[in-house]
Amino acid sequence: ASLPLPLVSMPTNLTGPCCRPRFPDPTKPSGFFRKIPADNQKEVFGDSGQVCKKADCWRYFGYKEEKQKAGRPRKRPVTEAGPSTGVPVAVAEDPCPPIVVKVDEVWGVRYVNIASMTEAERGNKLQLPPHTNLEVLCHGHFRRTEDDDNGFYCAFWVPLFKLHKFFSREEVAASMDYFENGLYTELNEGLDAFEQSDEFAQQQDE
Repeated sequence: ASLPLPLVSMPTNLTGPCCRPRFPDPTKPSGFFRKIPADNQKEVFGDSGQVCKKADCWRYFGYKEEKQKAGRPRKRPVTEAGPSTGVPVAVAEDPCPPIVVKVDEVWGVRYVNIASMTEAERGNKLQLPPHTNLEVLCHGHFRRTEDDDNGFYCAFWVPLFKLHKFFSREEVAASMDYFENGLYTELNEGLDAFEQSDEFAQQQDE
């Protein structure tokens, strides 16, 4: 069997600078760098061909969706199909397929699935050490069986032990470092957006 593809498709040995035009200060990027899309047609700064983790930089090269209006997100039916794939969008209760081929992005981490807990369990402190049931929300390429040559792309909660089954400890750690590196920035952007919203202003007046 061939070795699995890298857990994260973003090399961590890139050094920049960020090539988004009019970047406020190329010497002060955020997070790791990744290569810009090979088919990029947009204007670039310099010749590094790399972009940093700042949200606006990712949006410029299409790695991140445009900013949404602050407020509650629209609820999406769990039966809705993913874009152009026909594969149903995964929900928390969907079991992870047996084979993890590649992980493109880490979307989150959780210690428990509260949907599977009883009311009494939710009302008390966690009884097991957090690492016992640690799961990572991964978007990537999965296969249902060894004969499933094509597989499919989707997102699932993957138990930590399963990730380590298919990828080295160093690969898993690097992926989590990348996720945590951008988390602080995302949290602050979210709070900034909320504080500029009408909802926040109304809340302050109450």
